[in-house]
Amino acid sequence: MIKFSNMVKNAGYEIVFNTLSLSTFEIMTGIVYEGFDYSRLVQYVDGLFLMTYEWGNYIGIPTGIISFDNIRQYVQDMTERFPKEKIFLGIPILGYMWVLPFVLGESRGIAISSNSAVELSGDVNAVIHYDDISKTAYFGFITDREYIVRFRDARSIYEYLNLVDEFELNGISIWNIMQFYPQLWLVVNALYDINVL
Repeated sequence: MIKFSNMVKNAGYEIVFNTLSLSTFEIMTGIVYEGFDYSRLVQYVDGLFLMTYEWGNYIGIPTGIISFDNIRQYVQDMTERFPKEKIFLGIPILGYMWVLPFVLGESRGIAISSNSAVELSGDVNAVIHYDDISKTAYFGFITDREYIVRFRDARSIYEYLNLVDEFELNGISIWNIMQFYPQLWLVVNALYDINVL
């Protein structure tokens, strides 16, 4: 990253960002790989995106079953390593759908946008529930097989935005901004004054 950052800045680009994420091993065990020199990284970037949305995905640990307290602890740890004014919290607007029963190491989830998850719940007449531990919305349904869908809704987004305020971060980043998610922007608009430059 450091060589790349210097190359980008020397090429005339003004702003350089990097993304940081813990592995699911680090999340579940609390053992953090220390081989990367974080103190040097901060000298070469203008901003850091904390990826909180790849802590589970279509393989490995399913998205939405990791306690939100782990995400909060991760943000706290990063604010102790980096200047808060350089940190942006990554907010996911993608979810995943799995066939049940879930078998660790074998099951594969299907990525689904949060909009599609909400639409699907209506199509299959499913009730959307909320998991207070992981701060994720979820529902199940049965067609040819049994499925479970986990995604972030307005309640989830509100919890992420509370972390931004609590730790005085610079702002948020969205994965994936190409998917317009009305619940996200309704919560953002309700909590913040947006200035257009």
